[in-house]
Amino acid sequence: MSASPKRRTPDKHAKAKEAADAKQISQRIDAMLEAERAAIAKHAGIVKILLLGQSESGKSTVLKNFQLMYAREKFAEDRANWKGVVLLNVVRCMQRVVDALIQADAAESEDSADELPPDAPPPLSSILTDSHRRRCTRLRATLDLAERGLKARLSPTYAATANLPRSRPSTAEGLVDEEAEAELAVPANSWTLGPQDDTTFKPSSSRRLSALPQHFSIDNSDPNDPRRLIGSCRQDMINLWNDPAVKEILIRRKVKWLEWPGFFLNDIERVTSENYIPTDDDVVRARLKTMGISDYSFEIDRGPRGTFLWRIFDVGGSRTQRNQWIPYFEDTNAVIFLAPLSSFDQKLAEDRSVNRLEDSLLLWKSVCANRLLASVDFILFLNKIDILSAKLRSGVKVQKYVRSFRDRPNTAEAAAKYFKEKFHGILREYSPRKRPFYCYLTSAIDTKATNAILDNVGESILRKNLQNLGVL
Repeated sequence: MSASPKRRTPDKHAKAKEAADAKQISQRIDAMLEAERAAIAKHAGIVKILLLGQSESGKSTVLKNFQLMYAREKFAEDRANWKGVVLLNVVRCMQRVVDALIQADAAESEDSADELPPDAPPPLSSILTDSHRRRCTRLRATLDLAERGLKARLSPTYAATANLPRSRPSTAEGLVDEEAEAELAVPANSWTLGPQDDTTFKPSSSRRLSALPQHFSIDNSDPNDPRRLIGSCRQDMINLWNDPAVKEILIRRKVKWLEWPGFFLNDIERVTSENYIPTDDDVVRARLKTMGISDYSFEIDRGPRGTFLWRIFDVGGSRTQRNQWIPYFEDTNAVIFLAPLSSFDQKLAEDRSVNRLEDSLLLWKSVCANRLLASVDFILFLNKIDILSAKLRSGVKVQKYVRSFRDRPNTAEAAAKYFKEKFHGILREYSPRKRPFYCYLTSAIDTKATNAILDNVGESILRKNLQNLGVL
């Protein structure tokens, strides 16, 4: 007995709707591609730039500096949306402080003063008071809740793991290994998503610069609202961070807080205030890990020379993401490579046996030797020079970690010159053909200095592009 026609009707309707939806999506994509071709055709040229370097080398910070220079209006519109990221940075840094204090107390709580030499400093456990311990206990519980709430607000996909306990692995010295902790990451391509019903191609500078929540208000009905929780422990955080005894413990435990990504503890009173709105510098300094490829485009008007479309690709720098780089090498006009000089005494997060600066040198070598980039100019940013200077002034010795540095002066100037020569030598030896060496000492969070460098770099790249086009 055959089925009734009425029973087949819903299937027909569903298939018809599915076909209609697919056709609509196809038409929208075709329209956007056609609009993009038309928009590109009106420009005097297209400049494609790759930002390369290991994870946490400063690539996303440089990208934000480009946005600040060439899409300032949209950058300003998006500024308030970074509030949640700044607060998450504060929470994570304060968690590390609390963890370091708790670990110091536990490690030395059984020390006896009569076992120490007469001239030895007092044990760390004797520096901590009961007031410190109560404050750490309160903060640890509240900050854990605030961290989970902030992550859930910033990334809906985090909700699936929100109830898992925080991991607090330790280094050999007993300090928290921040690289090993689970860090919130957002898809990089979310930076260039436009409205789904918008079929007009626009440079991404005219879209929102991020997919961060546009509203970050307090929900007074929710006792676990992250901003409410931060407000409840704000004074404890301020008092703890401004306590000289806490700083002494951190120094003696060799906690390098100035190297923490997204470090705002020196501004904690300002950024945790109820009416806080992030500044341009705050947005540039804020740490938000991205996974995948960020494709950001904007227009630059060069007067009589015409309007140019610039496309900047920020690619993931961790070892697992570097295999995604090669498809983006084609038609590249320039590579900006970032190497953080301050990492000379750090280990790679993915492989604790590898020195981070050595990894940067090996990565630079592989990029220089790549034949797909043989005709591409490289611009080297020896980044985080400010952190390098502070680290060397504090007494850290380069020669201890880089044997070939030998007996050179332990200054930022001498270290920068030495590493600059190392990178230059690799460029000369491994480039398939002779290429110029462009190198800048940078601190990407210094927006004024970085923007001056980027303006100079941009003009050089554009001049080379025009030469290739036969205009110059």
